Amino acid sequence: RYVRTLLQYLQWQDGGRRGRPWVLKFVPHLAHLDALLDCYPNATIVQTHRDPLVAVASIAKVMYNLYNLTTEIDKKFIGAAMLRWCSNMMDRCLDARDRLGLQQGIFDVPYEDIRGNTMTLVREVYRRAGRTITPEAEKAMLDWEHANEQGKRGKHTYSLEEFGLDESGVRERFAEYTRRFSQLF
Repeated sequence: RYVRTLLQYLQWQDGGRRGRPWVLKFVPHLAHLDALLDCYPNATIVQTHRDPLVAVASIAKVMYNLYNLTTEIDKKFIGAAMLRWCSNMMDRCLDARDRLGLQQGIFDVPYEDIRGNTMTLVREVYRRAGRTITPEAEKAMLDWEHANEQGKRGKHTYSLEEFGLDESGVRERFAEYTRRFSQLF
């Protein structure tokens, strides 16, 4: 509710352009779908799916780099914390999807499609949200995508082992998620 109030304030500061959609990209929303839908009952939810073996290592690397800006932190500590955080978040997401009957209401997207099939996905998100994408908006998105290719500023490298994790431990924590969504990664 607090974030909704902040967004309303920012929208008002921008001339109160009513009808302008809000796009929220925040992975932890998955753990709080009840609250999200309570505040935004008409939300179009897009969940990207990536192999947990890759996703957990990637998040661990990002968080390690963030923490390491201000303090020295042990990579194994970060690895264990991110495995726990990510798996708990996904368990909550799966529970909410079941409890709230959201299986058909969430647009499930393979991570790789975002990189290779972007505009098809964007058009589908717009369709699901009941909006029309203009040729100008589509061109602006394509221009941005071409100007900001993945890896443009260097390659993001990481491994489970770097963070004291192994495949079997991650697979065990994400068994139910993998059972449901492995066809998407």
